Amino acid sequence: MFTDTKFAGRIGEKFGKDEPIFTSEILALFPELSRSQVFKNIKSAMKYKLLGFYVRGVYYLPSVPGVCSITPQDVIAKRYLGWGGERYGIISGNRMQSDFGMDEGSGPATEIVSNNETTRGRLISINGCKYIIKKSRCEITSENVYAYTLVQFFDELDLGKAPTEKAASNIEKFIRMHNISRDQVDEISGHFTARPMRNLKTTGIIRKIG
Repeated sequence: MFTDTKFAGRIGEKFGKDEPIFTSEILALFPELSRSQVFKNIKSAMKYKLLGFYVRGVYYLPSVPGVCSITPQDVIAKRYLGWGGERYGIISGNRMQSDFGMDEGSGPATEIVSNNETTRGRLISINGCKYIIKKSRCEITSENVYAYTLVQFFDELDLGKAPTEKAASNIEKFIRMHNISRDQVDEISGHFTARPMRNLKTTGIIRKIG
């Protein structure tokens, strides 16, 4: 078995302080150890506060021994949205609609679309915070994440319902800020039904895309 400091040290070479670290990531760091040996080392490192436990399957290296500063949002971001410059998911549903200015309210659970999900939708809870996770229609990347967000917004917009004036203005700014192209929108919308493209055309937003 590794010494506690050596075990935590190897984890620290790969992960930052107060970063959610999943069990699968720790197991991958120690291919020379059996699963049971890794868990013995985890338990020992936790005893000496070199490694912290957050929720089942999630650990962290504490900046201050015995003090946890990670949140459910951190866990969700790393697992389903993006981490370290990589993007693989977006926030959708009422939260996204509200962020664009549609006054939809927050809803009982935050909805997320992610590459790292395989179901059409399932509810999870992390320390009382609820999330509905859905699989993405196509791969979300750092290059297409903003175009995907735009298409997702118009996929969720009720047919015949125009964005509010505030939302329309925010959408136009979003398109310009992230240089969303028609090619990107056409490629991504091809993985959806006709609904988002129909809404883009009906609202006239399609003409704002270069």
